[in-house]
Amino acid sequence: KKAENNKKIQQSLFDKHALSEFEIQDKKYILCFNPAKQYEDKENRILLVKSTQERLEEVKKFKRNYTVNVLQNKISKKISKNKCKKYFNYKIVEIKINNNIY
Repeated sequence: KKAENNKKIQQSLFDKHALSEFEIQDKKYILCFNPAKQYEDKENRILLVKSTQERLEEVKKFKRNYTVNVLQNKISKKISKNKCKKYFNYKIVEIKINNNIY
């Protein structure tokens, strides 16, 4: 109550405590910040990115020469499996040496 009456306090200081309030069928819900959930999400994200990096290492071991499109699809599938697309940027470059494509 005291904080509400004090006009000098910035509302953004409390944004993590009460992010949203709403009512559904006469029940009041308050969404708030959960640091334990944030930590859990961060740890899961790190594990997913690490797993995806390991999957991408498999691409280096391909012995067969794939076309750029096939290679693009294989890499995209490996990244999409863990839903980590936003954490990876890559570019496929076709190199020709003595008429062999690498």
